[in-house]
Amino acid sequence: MKKRKCVKCGASLTDEDIMKMEFDDGSWETIPLPTCPDCFAKQILEGAVH
Repeated sequence: MKKRKCVKCGASLTDEDIMKMEFDDGSWETIPLPTCPDCFAKQILEGAVH
């Protein structure tokens, strides 16, 4: 996997910075996150406040 950086703060992302989604048919898809865990959490919290 190529080196990725957080689109918000520029922190290096690892292969573990992903989201897994399970579909109704039982299949899974792995989606690389564009942000680091800290920025992701901040983004979720900001969405919950607004």
